[in-house]
Amino acid sequence: MKTKYYLKGLLLHILFGTAFSGSSSAQRSPVADYLGNYYEMLNNYGDASLPLSDRQLFREEILTQYFLFEGSLVWNDLRPQGSRYIQPREYLDNILTDFPRGISFTHKILEVGAIEPDVNGLKTVVRLRVSARPVSGRAITNELSMVLAVQQYSTSSISARIKSIDKAGPEPSASVEPEPERQDGAPPPTRTEPKPTPSPAADEITGVRVIEHYLDAIGGRARLESVKDISKTMSTTIQGMELDMALLQKVPGKMVMTVKMNGNVMNETRFDGEKGVVNAMGQKERIKGAEAEAMKAEALIFPELAYTSSNYQIELSGVEEVNGEQAYKVHITPPNGNMLTEYYAVESQLKIRQVSRQEGADGEEVVTTNTFSKYQKVNGILFPFESVSEVATPTPFTIKVKEIKINSGISDKVFEVK
Repeated sequence: MKTKYYLKGLLLHILFGTAFSGSSSAQRSPVADYLGNYYEMLNNYGDASLPLSDRQLFREEILTQYFLFEGSLVWNDLRPQGSRYIQPREYLDNILTDFPRGISFTHKILEVGAIEPDVNGLKTVVRLRVSARPVSGRAITNELSMVLAVQQYSTSSISARIKSIDKAGPEPSASVEPEPERQDGAPPPTRTEPKPTPSPAADEITGVRVIEHYLDAIGGRARLESVKDISKTMSTTIQGMELDMALLQKVPGKMVMTVKMNGNVMNETRFDGEKGVVNAMGQKERIKGAEAEAMKAEALIFPELAYTSSNYQIELSGVEEVNGEQAYKVHITPPNGNMLTEYYAVESQLKIRQVSRQEGADGEEVVTTNTFSKYQKVNGILFPFESVSEVATPTPFTIKVKEIKINSGISDKVFEVK
């Protein structure tokens, strides 16, 4: 049993993976399925152990099934001395001629954009990291932005064509239109997604300042740092089943999370600041290694206090609308490398959304979105008393906070890991 931990998402993956039989696998994204099929086909094409006639058939299938019949462009970095945008057929021909011993591809989805209107229908942009590994050769890895012209879309499937594949720079491309190949052989200019129009204050603010304003808004650093322990009781209803949750935290980075159904403990996660254990449905799993290191950051009572330290990377990405409210979009990369995208309301300076990405039990990326609301003061500190969570479930669900207690003197024995 491989368990991943989403403390700020209230350990939702643990909850789904162990509390309910039949709900242990994350729902796959239709875009992830589309890309998985594309790269599987590309790997078949790059398999030199197959007859040449079969590989040529794969090439035609790739061109027919995945690329627009005209206008598509691919960033080709397989020839370092001649990296440029080329037509898909030329790109595939290069693979066949340049790598007679074979080549394989791996990919990781970094971000999937929203399905948006386009000139001829719909489109979405997928930012991904792709590695090409020639047999007995050096791997080439790039971050790319793939624009998909969406034909049909549902929550379980997608029909699309690849519009273009653009090498992502510091600002990943998200609105790439096919460019005609230039006669002089030079690549067409890389075009990046226009940033959302910022409010006047956005030009004068940084990601670090957004975080500091948030800390001031919820109570101030001094008051937050005075909190030595905290307990929360919460409830939610999922698929008609009522769940009660209790979260205990204590400085420095100690945590116990308990999930109950009908008074029975379904899951308990315990972390003493260095090591941890998960007890779920009679099974026990130790939290160790990289997962223990990741949990040290996730178990902090107010992790935002650490955001401005040198161990974190903070980047302001502009201003976007969240549920009708203008919000600063901030990327936070903690020491464990699992980047968060957080949204802070321009007017209230409160955090109103967080998007996290982590590896699921089956190796697929699991995206968790929490939208926060109904802030209330407890001992002079503002906490969100309601959050809507979207993870590996057919529909979002709401978690409501019943009670928060601060500095109640929780014993260290509560967090002991045996």
